[in-house]
Amino acid sequence: MSSPNKILVVEDEDKLAENLHIFLSRHAADVRIASNARQAMEILKSFIPEVVVLDYSLPDINGLQTYTEIVHRLAPRAGCVMITGHPTESLDHEARERGIQYVLGKPFSFKDLLQLVNLYPDDVFHLPQGLSGQLSEQKWQSHVHWRQ
Repeated sequence: MSSPNKILVVEDEDKLAENLHIFLSRHAADVRIASNARQAMEILKSFIPEVVVLDYSLPDINGLQTYTEIVHRLAPRAGCVMITGHPTESLDHEARERGIQYVLGKPFSFKDLLQLVNLYPDDVFHLPQGLSGQLSEQKWQSHVHWRQ
């Protein structure tokens, strides 16, 4: 499993965004930060990420709408880990319908996030058979909803 080279983080909490940038930069060649959807779209005009770490609650439009725009207009192969302070089954379902494989509840460890990010770009839209059930039961129980 290799780390993606290009990651876009879309997070409006400045301190968390800064910490994610520092941490993920240790594992990826190029990490960019946007504080809202509009800024993300501007960055995507000249930067195509392999993975987007995307907050659900953004100040301009929500993360689901943001990801839909990213995939349809600018980066159709970008994987996504959505982060949220309020993970629900409804959000998980809607995220999966839009192609987002992982929803990670806040607070989360950066190590857990990195493990999800590192599943890309090996298999952008599908986990290897049997992996999702094994990991969801053993590691992520209350924090991650897996695409089945």
